[in-house]
Amino acid sequence: MIVVSTVPTRLIREAWERGAAKWIDLAIRREQPARIGLEHVLADTMAGKGTLWIAFDADNRADPVDMAAISQVIEHPLLREFRIPWIGGRKLWRWVHELDRMTTDMARAEGCAVMTGATRAGWRRFGYKEVGVLLQRTL
Repeated sequence: MIVVSTVPTRLIREAWERGAAKWIDLAIRREQPARIGLEHVLADTMAGKGTLWIAFDADNRADPVDMAAISQVIEHPLLREFRIPWIGGRKLWRWVHELDRMTTDMARAEGCAVMTGATRAGWRRFGYKEVGVLLQRTL
């Protein structure tokens, strides 16, 4: 059975060690050159600067975390943005619809006008649209 949930602050480190870290690490490694390290994401999340989400497979005691994501609420002068900067996992079909429902509900509850994510183009099928392309040149 898969459970998708936010992780309370007191349990973040345990979820991190049980598998969330590997999924977030894979997501942040896609950003080159590195802007943030895994230890920074953990510290910021434990400090309340983001929310850790996991999909937890209670039937897989050896490796129970199938997905981890970080969400943040960003205050802009004209609106609030619900951002998912890092997400990684396996067995997408088992958790993606529940995660989408729950993050959308949280974004609305937080008064956010938009949801964004720096992710792969495949997320278009879940209602996201490409609004531009981020180009980067390393100096």
